[in-house]
Amino acid sequence: MSDHPKTKGVVLYPDGTYQRKVFDSLEKMQASVGGLIERLNLPEATAYINEEGKLHDLDFNGQATLICLLAGNISHWDNIKGNMIIMGVDDGEGYDTDISNQNKIFF
Repeated sequence: MSDHPKTKGVVLYPDGTYQRKVFDSLEKMQASVGGLIERLNLPEATAYINEEGKLHDLDFNGQATLICLLAGNISHWDNIKGNMIIMGVDDGEGYDTDISNQNKIFF
């Protein structure tokens, strides 16, 4: 059993849909993106994508790409492939916080 706290997040899918989920382990986060995760810091949020999304030619995620482009995480010629998880900011102890209703900018 994991001692990782339960954290509310949102998974953005390449087809433009999203789903709210609760994560309580790294394994659940990896399952949601389909592999190893890469962390991206966003303004007032944290995102996770599949580290090898381009290598595995996952589906283009336009919504995730736009969010990362506007946040300055990627260049205008880059893109995000596969699912992206968005959670709240780090709590200072190394854990993400719940995504809040204030993060509606993303949805």
